[in-house]
This record gives sequence, structure tokens and C-alpha cells, in this order.
Amino acid sequence: MLFSWLITVACLAIASLLFLYFSIKSHQRNRTFLLAIYSSCTCISTVIVIAIISAGLSLHTFQRLSLEEHVAELAIEQTAPKQYLIRLFLTDKPAQVFHIQGDEWLIDARILKWQPWVNLLGLHTLYRLERLSSRYSSTDHAKYKPRSVISLIRENSEKTSIDIVPNWLPLVDANYGNSTYMPLGHGARYRVSITTSGLISRPINQKAKLLLQNWL
Repeated sequence: MLFSWLITVACLAIASLLFLYFSIKSHQRNRTFLLAIYSSCTCISTVIVIAIISAGLSLHTFQRLSLEEHVAELAIEQTAPKQYLIRLFLTDKPAQVFHIQGDEWLIDARILKWQPWVNLLGLHTLYRLERLSSRYSSTDHAKYKPRSVISLIRENSEKTSIDIVPNWLPLVDANYGNSTYMPLGHGARYRVSITTSGLISRPINQKAKLLLQNWL
């Protein structure tokens, strides 16, 4: 798509320059009729080039600032009341299996957000998934019922990009913690993605969508 857009812009720009050249030649030779035709064609082709470039830049800006990158999927199986088995599929690791208890699952991460103009240049948000944990929908239950907390960072693991990039760089907008959570339910599946501003989760099967309809 980008290649086609560049070819279209290049061809129209060349055509506009040719019309301009013929307009100048017609003016030098006092050919008023041809001058009017070539001048009109120059103006029209120039306007079209500007419009296509503006539309292309607007589309590129929208695509870069709304870009989402898939980072994880969760498949949930209930084993007992408020007891669940979660299969966690990360993009850079083999599937992992965890047992948690509660009403909702939660993933938190460390986020490094770039300045918007850096996103437009092609860099996407850096992240490091840190924990998978459980929540209770009732604050009373959260006070005394046990929660599950699982680290997603391997011991002695190598540093990632988010550890290396210093916060004082003018390219960096913010470095912060972020999380997303959804209800637990047997057979539900969810996908977690990273946007330019943080984590977002969505249901990817009917059972998860039904859970969200009744989520209070």
C-alpha cells in the first residue's frame, strides 16, 4: 500500500512539473490557448498531489498512534469454586500454566511511552510484563480472602529494551506501571495487546463475551 501511494504521488508530481514546463514554454511563445490549458492542468495536478499527500500522512498518523501489538493470550479453566487454571501464551515464551483463585485475573506491566512524534517515525511502545495475579470483585472479599500473585519475570533474565532506555531522553514521554483485568470464567479466552499508551484486553470467544455482559 505504501509503495502504491509513493508511486501515485511520484507520477502526479512528475505530471505537474511537465505541465508547468509546457506552461512556461507556451508563455514564452505567446500561445495563449495552450498556456491556459497547461496552467489549468498544472493547478489541478498540484492540488491532487497535495490532497493525496495530506490524506496519506493523516492515515499514517492514525495507524501509528492507534497501533496495537499482540502480547499475550489467556485460556481459562475452572477447577473448583473461585479456583482456576490459566494457560498463558506469551509471544516470546512457550505456554505456561498457573493456578489462581479469585473472581478476576489481572496482568500488570512496566510501560515506556514514546513522544507521539517518535511513534510516527516507527517506534512502538516498550513494555515488560511483570505479574499475573487475581482480584476479587468485592472489596470485602479482597480484604481477607487469599490472592494469587505470579511473577512473569524470570530470575537472572537478560535486560530488555525498557531496562536500557534512560527516562531522561527527550524521546521518552513517560515510564510507568499499567495493568488490565477481566473476569474469570470456565472456557473464556482473552487477548492482551499493547497500545501506544498501555495494555488493553479483549474477549476472543463467546464465553468471554458473555462473561463481560454480566460483569458487575
